[in-house]
Amino acid sequence: MNVYFVINFLSGWGDTYTTIMSTIECANELKEFGYNPHLIINTHRNNYFPSHVKLDCVFDFSDFENEVIYNPILDNDGSPIIDGLKLKRVTQNQTSYLIYVDEYHEGLNNYQSYIFGHTELNISDRRPLCNTDIVNSEIKQMAKDFLGNVDNLVTLHYRATDGLGNIENYVNTNLHRFDEFVENNKEHKILICSNGKLVRDYLVNKYENVITFKRENLVTELSTTFN
Repeated sequence: MNVYFVINFLSGWGDTYTTIMSTIECANELKEFGYNPHLIINTHRNNYFPSHVKLDCVFDFSDFENEVIYNPILDNDGSPIIDGLKLKRVTQNQTSYLIYVDEYHEGLNNYQSYIFGHTELNISDRRPLCNTDIVNSEIKQMAKDFLGNVDNLVTLHYRATDGLGNIENYVNTNLHRFDEFVENNKEHKILICSNGKLVRDYLVNKYENVITFKRENLVTELSTTFN
């Protein structure tokens, strides 16, 4: 039996990273049902990168048992066609990635897959554990060169109502959650990975252990092009 995880690479690397981490957790569970997991990535509709870019340039897929499938032929319903088979889609509450199987196992009847979501200050029991294992070594070395020693570093990535963190009502009613996060991690250096100005400036100005990066610190070629 085979299971196919389909990621429609529509957004940036960050969302795709957390989606891949979710599929890994899901794949490990479905292996217990007897499934052989495959990863499918569609890149034709991405607005940020050319369609020929393969995610291998950022991610290390060597731990996947099967080679990643890019841009397979789709049927009239938008489902991938693999070896001429009509695959069955598994109904899920999340849509970050789609799950297809060539044979349906009864264990899938009530199954809900992992999903990272965007409530980073809250954690659910179906939320994957994220790490840097799937980031390729070249990218990790670039990060190490930029950040230095990261042994005592934790990161904070947040999403606000407008995606930028610049709505006063949102900020004013939720700042205590960010204060709590900093308090719980006061022994660490905290790197803000979001560009929401109000929250970012509030935390950086209030706490000595909170830092952020500035565009002028980045190598232009690396920050503005898919290369």
